Amino acid sequence: MKRKLLVPLDGSLVSEGALGYVAMLAEKMPVDVELVRCFEPPATHYLLPDLSRLAENVPAEELMEQKIRAYLQTKSEELKGLTCELHAENGDPAQTILARAECADMIVMARHGRSAGKFWQTGGVTTKVVRSRSKPVLVVAGPHLEKPKLENILVCLDGSALAEKALAQAVELAKATESKINLYRFVPLVYDGMDMEALMGYARDYLEKVAAQHGDLVVGTTVRWTHGHSDIVDFAKELNIDLIVTGSHGSRGIARWLLGSVAEDVLHHAPCPTLMVH
Repeated sequence: MKRKLLVPLDGSLVSEGALGYVAMLAEKMPVDVELVRCFEPPATHYLLPDLSRLAENVPAEELMEQKIRAYLQTKSEELKGLTCELHAENGDPAQTILARAECADMIVMARHGRSAGKFWQTGGVTTKVVRSRSKPVLVVAGPHLEKPKLENILVCLDGSALAEKALAQAVELAKATESKINLYRFVPLVYDGMDMEALMGYARDYLEKVAAQHGDLVVGTTVRWTHGHSDIVDFAKELNIDLIVTGSHGSRGIARWLLGSVAEDVLHHAPCPTLMVH
């Protein structure tokens, strides 16, 4: 079964970092690709567009769209062997991406980029897309890589149904790429007097039970106790992780606090791509 990947671009080299991962996934599994770039007419940047006189070097809306389509065509040709749908969309980037994502299985986009003269920063377009509770979002960090690798996947579990939904996504990718899965659970020391050994033992039993359900894969397990911080970013660096997979929020109560705050921390600081699952 083919998976449809929606790939937002903004013309920057940073946003094009997503293309290397699209090409890598296409080598491992059947995919359809849709490239989209959003733009806003120049007049929208004026307080009184009807009274504003655009400079001669500001392209008209039609010319902007033509240039964007030409750009997308060039990027699609770089994805050799793949046929891509191309869309130049007039409107707010985050809202446009979310609307187009309704027909996609996964969004693949950069953590940072440039759109309408601004950056796709955490707190900007990428974060809005991740927080939308839409489709899974593969957030790519770092520079463009021609041939990124996917051999070592870290999956963050907290016992919630959403975390196990994230695990299902990781398992699918691991099977397609023959990657190792590392299951990770942290136990926060919220207050003194907690029976840490009992909590650690429960967490280990849980991860071992989950690992046993995937005997056809190479699965490792790690439990750590922390002072309220997940340590996921540091742990990912230690294991030279290629992809972190996590849910965007836990189910309720402490699970929501744990996985919700963890997702934000990982999104800002992960040294590798992160797959956020809703």
